[in-house]
Amino acid sequence: VLVENVTTEDCKNGVSFGNTAFPTLRNSTIEAAEYGVRADGNASRGDLKIENTTVKAKKPVIVRKMTTNSYKVALNGADLQTAELYHVVFTKGDDEAAYDAPEAGAFTISGAEDYNVYPMAAGAEYKANSGDQLNSILAAGKDAVLTNDIDIEKIDLTTGTSDVVIDANGYT
Repeated sequence: VLVENVTTEDCKNGVSFGNTAFPTLRNSTIEAAEYGVRADGNASRGDLKIENTTVKAKKPVIVRKMTTNSYKVALNGADLQTAELYHVVFTKGDDEAAYDAPEAGAFTISGAEDYNVYPMAAGAEYKANSGDQLNSILAAGKDAVLTNDIDIEKIDLTTGTSDVVIDANGYT
């Protein structure tokens, strides 16, 4: 299934592929309050591709019900924006409950070098591409690395977290 040249604005949710075989979202702009793109990983029907698309949502990409092996997500020219910790989530559960990490080897992802993927790989750094996301990372007591210049009025460190480090990574 190919969804192409779509724009959503002021929606609760974006595009839901469910158990779709080989879902692709291309040349689109998705703005949604909850999830931007959702797919189910409970069948070996194919892999999710997001190409040349901006997705701005609380959960930009979520692959839920992960019971299959080797589900693949490819982000080619994707711009994922969120104020939350994770840009892409893989979970054995649904997208409404607490995240439940799938078994090792359940998924692979490409093109996510500047994004936070749940579950986080050992030693992975939390990356921030907005001021709101930086505050979410710091509120969770995590160190943050900037992936671009960001505008921020206030950094909130009032949550009682331990020491945190902000690596500007050459950005301001």
